[in-house]
Order: sequence, then structure tokens, then C-alpha cells
Amino acid sequence: MAESSLRSHPGLVREENQDRVDCFGVPLGELFFVFDGVGGHTGGSRAASLGRDEYRRFLAKVRAGSDPADSLQQATMWVNARLADARLAGPAGMQEMASTVALVLLAEHKAYVGHIGDSRVYRARRGVCEILTEDHSVVQRMINQGILSSEQARSHPNASILTRSLGQPKGQMDVSAHGIETDDLLLICSDGLWGYTSPEQLEEILSRGGSTASIADRLLELALAGGGGDNISIALVKIGEAPAKGGGFLKRFGRGRLYTLLAVTALLAGAAVCVAVWGPW
Repeated sequence: MAESSLRSHPGLVREENQDRVDCFGVPLGELFFVFDGVGGHTGGSRAASLGRDEYRRFLAKVRAGSDPADSLQQATMWVNARLADARLAGPAGMQEMASTVALVLLAEHKAYVGHIGDSRVYRARRGVCEILTEDHSVVQRMINQGILSSEQARSHPNASILTRSLGQPKGQMDVSAHGIETDDLLLICSDGLWGYTSPEQLEEILSRGGSTASIADRLLELALAGGGGDNISIALVKIGEAPAKGGGFLKRFGRGRLYTLLAVTALLAGAAVCVAVWGPW
């Protein structure tokens, strides 16, 4: 079981919130999403909403037991196609619409992490905060090439230019699987959070403990205090203890009712034996 809290705020500069944050159950498991729309005043908002709706539509039809990573890739192909259709059918202002996406799928006792663009997923475990995604951006490429440091990249003029986004022809999702432990915190966020806070600040708040609601509120306050120059979206997930094997049915059905059902079943079985031996009266 997982505890979660969602937050989304337009920030202190933007008039419109083009981020979308959501969570829902699908046959594969529990899904948590953050989308950050790009591509114009109306296009970004439309792309983020459409991305959220189409992932949900596709994954709701995927059978339990299907491969989670493969299912996320297939869902991404579906969403990319739907966004392409919307661009073709929409007005000129929609032609550049796209979105980032970062997600966590809790399935098969693992966290499947997927992302496109520069929305991120972090994990905090026993006081250590680790980023589980790598931005698809021009400055990240420069970091990988040794041209920029992470600190220099934050203020670089090309910091907001993406190399990959949902809705573009090369919008393939990076997916990785991670083991989960009780009390792990998984943070999914748009750049409106990590771009206006430092890694040290994030780690300090995530390590402090508390409910997911209180931690999410502190993260939002921190981003606003840092300038709030972009939409801020947060999905925070805390991993709980795994239920005991076999406990799910007893918890739902009730132990007393189970014993009653077994007793009735035994009586019916005995009656069936009598009919078979003696025949009808």
C-alpha cells in the first residue's frame, strides 16, 4: 500500500497552470503522473491534458500480468499518435503543442519509472535523495559532454530547451525498474519545483519525515520562496508495508464469514454423499 499527495500551483509569474498531476489505479498497478505542457499559450495545456487522458485510456485496457515496461512504451506510442492527430486537426496555435511526462507505476513489488523531457523522479531512502531520471534537454547533453557543470546548467540561456518531448516524433519514453522498500519516498515533479530549489534543500525536506501531505506542502512553499517562476507540480508517494501473503482475501471477505462458508460447503458436500448412496426418497 502507498500513501500519496498531489500538488499543482501556477507559480508567481505564469497566469495559466499548464501542468497536470494525477494518480489512478489500472490493472497493472498504481500510476502517478506529472505532465508539463509546452508549445504556446493554449497548446501546452491541451497537450498535458490530452496526454493524461490518453495514458489513462490505454493503460486501463492493459491486462493484469502484462509486462509493465513494455506496456508503458506501448502507451507512449499511443499517446504520441493521439497528440499528432490533435495537432493536425487543431488550429495553427496547436501545431507545436507537446508535453513532458514523468511517472511512477507501482507494480509487481517494484517502481517502474518513466519520463520524457525534464520532469523528474527522485527517491529518498534512509536520508539519501537520488534522482532516478536524466533530463532530455540541451543543457543535460552539455553536462554529459563535460561542457557545463550542473550548477552552470541551471542558469544557462538554453536551460528550458528540450531534446525530447511527448507528442514529438522522437518522443520515446525512458523506462527503468527499481526495487522498493518500506518508507521509500518517490517524488515526481515538474521543473517548476527542482528549478527553483537546490538539491540540498530537496534532500533536507524529503529526509525530515512526516506525512506526504505535509512534505508536499513544504516542497511547494520552498519553490514559491525560490521565486515561483514556473508552474509547480508535485506527486509524492510513500511506500507502505506490503500486505501479508493471503491477507488480502481475509481482510476483504472477513474471517468469520469464511468459516461460515466452509461449514455450509461441508454440509452440502455431506448431503450430496447421502443422495448418491441412498438415492431419492
